[in-house]
Amino acid sequence: RKFEELFTNPSFAKAIQEKIITTRDGRSVIPVKTDFKGLVKGIEHDRSSSGSTVFIEPISIVSLNNKMRELEVREREEIRKILLRLTDQVRLNSSVINEIGNAMMYLDILNAKSQYGVEKKCNIPDINNKEMVSLVNARHPFINSNVVVPLTFEIGREYNTLLITGPNTGGKTVALKTAGLLTLMTLAGVPIPADEKTSIGFFGGVYADIGDEQSIEQSLSSFSAHLKNIQEILNSVTKASLVLLDELGSGTDPMEGSAFAMAVIDYLKDKKCKSMITTHYSEVKAYGYNEIDIETASMEFNVETLSPTYKLLIGVPGESNALTIARRLGVSEVIIEKAKSYISDEDKKVEKMISNIKDKSLELESKQIEVEALKAQAQKDKEEYEEKLRVLEKEKNQILKEAYEKAEAMMRDMQNKAAALVSKIQKEDKTKEDMKEVQKKLNMLRTSLQEEKTENVEVKPKVARKIDYKVGERVFVNSLNQYAVVNKINLNKETLNIQAGILKLEVSMDDVKTVVEPKKKEYRPINAHTKTKVKNEVDLRGKLVDEGIYELETYMDRALMNGYTEIYVIHGKGTGALRNGIMEFLKTSRYVKNFRAGGHNEGGIGCTVVTLK
Repeated sequence: RKFEELFTNPSFAKAIQEKIITTRDGRSVIPVKTDFKGLVKGIEHDRSSSGSTVFIEPISIVSLNNKMRELEVREREEIRKILLRLTDQVRLNSSVINEIGNAMMYLDILNAKSQYGVEKKCNIPDINNKEMVSLVNARHPFINSNVVVPLTFEIGREYNTLLITGPNTGGKTVALKTAGLLTLMTLAGVPIPADEKTSIGFFGGVYADIGDEQSIEQSLSSFSAHLKNIQEILNSVTKASLVLLDELGSGTDPMEGSAFAMAVIDYLKDKKCKSMITTHYSEVKAYGYNEIDIETASMEFNVETLSPTYKLLIGVPGESNALTIARRLGVSEVIIEKAKSYISDEDKKVEKMISNIKDKSLELESKQIEVEALKAQAQKDKEEYEEKLRVLEKEKNQILKEAYEKAEAMMRDMQNKAAALVSKIQKEDKTKEDMKEVQKKLNMLRTSLQEEKTENVEVKPKVARKIDYKVGERVFVNSLNQYAVVNKINLNKETLNIQAGILKLEVSMDDVKTVVEPKKKEYRPINAHTKTKVKNEVDLRGKLVDEGIYELETYMDRALMNGYTEIYVIHGKGTGALRNGIMEFLKTSRYVKNFRAGGHNEGGIGCTVVTLK
């Protein structure tokens, strides 16, 4: 207000440069023209760079500025006191704050693991105590899921060492890294990109020598760097260790490197640890193929396209295909042929042996697949035949049963006539011997007929029937046109004791069929605010009471999220059990404000109108 009085005072109109309030050194001032600064009494605090304007604190404002500075000092002091009190509270509750911080960190870690598992379509594998790795359709997490070739193999069940061979760029190192990385992820509680049937052992350590660790600074060549790592690994391994060695023995003379590799493999075998090893040496390939407790595997190579397929073939040693790859990469044909001439006859024999083994293995695998398909078809044909035989036997038995029932009726008629004949004979005073003879013949006829019936009708051929029902399973009864629950299975009579609503019946197995339940959906984290579009009515007719109440509660969740305040619950009239059960549930439901029976145009007592909170 003081400044406004100065701005509106006509005597200062020429002196004031602009009607604005600014600050200098924390004091409120106004800009005044230098030529008229004598008109405004006050303290000069600053000048403009051109010198045409001075910034003056008017005398009438000085006391107010002083008061403002005093209040600011008091404000700072009050802030300092508040911060001290807050600091005391933090200090007194520091242990609780730390606990909350750790809990938030732990929850954040769990959330990160679950989000990673959902995004990468991962599964939680089984963890065993047998130091065994069984990977099923395992994928390296850093390779694009659209192009990665899944790997399936295991170590620790039938063999402890897996020796992988094959061409360069074929995926051997990726197989090692996949096994090691997924094992560590599992032990860290992170879902892995593999099938849920995967099983990982509780290893005490995972040791790896992968890549080239040569160092000029430490005077280490490739081979010496590998040796340093391998020595540290061999000194640390136990039975509960997983060891991954890439290109074991490489970087030096092939003969000595092969001998060194085989010695390391022997040492790891004696330690009974689980190991995966890759190599290109022919001697090591032959050694692994012939040695007990070592399984050989190879990365498949398509010789027609001259490119790797990245598929791991268990039980088949692989060729290195170095010259084939060199040809594919454009190396001169002259050099390729010259290189072939330098390969020793012994190495050629080993490579030829490996090639033959591979061809035989692939052929055997193809035959095995064909045999499995034929076995499955044969089993299917057998089941169909047995089912047809059972139906035919049942029809045959029914025909015989009807025939013997007719024969029994005829027999009863004959007995009646015989009784009349006996009565007549008695009246005619015939001898007792004649009566006994007639009765004896009748009894023999009846016994013979009964024995023949028992032999042909009651004693059925034992034909195994495939039983697809279980106690407690939900089935559909054709004769009732209604769903029911199996209470008991009578194998001898081929009947089922069922309960359909309040009815308990015994029905033939041919009168029911199993109900294919929908597969459970995979649970995924969803946004709590996401809405699922639903209608304003739910049809529960034909449901059991427990099923109806469960479906109604789930529906009301979605109805509330969609903003419905009134819904229609269709339960039908029937026996009234479902309606009464739903009424009892609505009385205690936290979602329900009130409810009433449906009106004339709303389904009557077969529908209940519910008002939601």
